[in-house]
Amino acid sequence: MAEKSHPETGLATQYLVIKAHIMPLTIDSTLGLLLSTIFHPIWCWFTALVIVHALPVSAAYLVPVCVLITLGYTLFHANYKYKTRGVWLKIDPKSDKVVITGGSRGLGMAIVRALCTAYPSLPIMILDVVEPLVSNECSNVSFRRTDLSKLDSLLGVLQELDAGFGDATIVINNAGIRHDEPFVDLSDEQVMKIYNVNTFAPMRIIKHYVGKATKPDSIKHPNRLYVATVSSILGTLGPANLSVYSATKASLIQLHESISHELSPQFRDSVRFLVMTPGQLNTAMFLDISPPNGFLAPIVDSSEIATLLVTAIEHGERGNLCVPLYSNFLPGVKCLPFAVQEACRWFSAMDEKVKPA
Repeated sequence: MAEKSHPETGLATQYLVIKAHIMPLTIDSTLGLLLSTIFHPIWCWFTALVIVHALPVSAAYLVPVCVLITLGYTLFHANYKYKTRGVWLKIDPKSDKVVITGGSRGLGMAIVRALCTAYPSLPIMILDVVEPLVSNECSNVSFRRTDLSKLDSLLGVLQELDAGFGDATIVINNAGIRHDEPFVDLSDEQVMKIYNVNTFAPMRIIKHYVGKATKPDSIKHPNRLYVATVSSILGTLGPANLSVYSATKASLIQLHESISHELSPQFRDSVRFLVMTPGQLNTAMFLDISPPNGFLAPIVDSSEIATLLVTAIEHGERGNLCVPLYSNFLPGVKCLPFAVQEACRWFSAMDEKVKPA
């Protein structure tokens, strides 16, 4: 079985350490550098011992700092161990199959390339409306032209894949479309198309594959299934002129949160869910929008998050994958007083970035 090994560290830490070696300077790269040096418990305690030994500094000032850093490090990695708990086999090209929507361009293409690089013989099926750019690079990639806005035909496509391609064990809902009109200017047809592609199609796909993996005759021999869905940090804090897009992404976050807790205990190890809530990516969808602060809110490289997703699948990580750093804290903004929320929106200029069409 061909496998690509990765250190068993949290994906957020991996991302920050990667950013520490890639400029320009951002809060992510800065924290990544600190986590691998003076904020690492080993270096922290070593530095404290050297300082106490060499300088007339009381250990009473340094020990609490080292204890807090060690506690934070321990809690972070304990959380990662909990997210990957249970028996999980790594990707096996002989038995695993991947179905990915929107894999022809942008983040989807980066995910396909990352999977092809790690597992050249892993069967991958792309569902998209355009031909994939990677079809000539990866001999294991297949393509099925599929318009996810046409829900009536989607079930037939999935049944066709079951018969021809085989049962998918890794399902990645990546396809998405956006708008830049104010809510009142959107037609009902536009709203339904955005919801069909961004929300209802992923719902139907998840229901199809989870239903197959959790059917009654699978209790004694559970079918392995990993479902990853690309949402957005805009699903937690919606800017002006992206009302429907933000609503569809919020739906995906809540869908994953609910369905992952609906599974009976027999399937909680064999069927796993991950929802990705990235910030702005360096893909065509938001190429017309410049981040308000490149240090605090850096643009995410799609190849980096694709690599993190492959690692998450290999380790069977559950829950959320949030990058860059600020995306881990945005949900907490909703708990702040309204005036503080408005101040945060003003500071980020988020409501001024998407110009109405």
